[in-house]
Amino acid sequence: MKKKRFLKLHELYESNGCILYKGRVVVPQGQSELIKEICEGFHCNLDHIHPGQNETYHLIKKYFWWKRMNDEINDFVKHCENCQRGKYGNKSVGKMIPLGVPTGK
Repeated sequence: MKKKRFLKLHELYESNGCILYKGRVVVPQGQSELIKEICEGFHCNLDHIHPGQNETYHLIKKYFWWKRMNDEINDFVKHCENCQRGKYGNKSVGKMIPLGVPTGK
């Protein structure tokens, strides 16, 4: 059975109108649009590539905290259209055309 984890009050504090937990901004429950924007910002809006689930989680974890964040980030990355399109297993193979038998000289 999974042990319940509770936030420790001494690790919570307020700064500039934000609640922080261990120095990370706490995203309140029920803020699915905000969570989606955070995930898009750290996963989709990078200059070069879309990082995988682990890397996206670790990038976001540096700045934010919310309940079940690992599950929500993994779910976001799993449903990223660009990532799904780029996976090798999703690429269709073109029509195969047989080559003629070479004749030796």
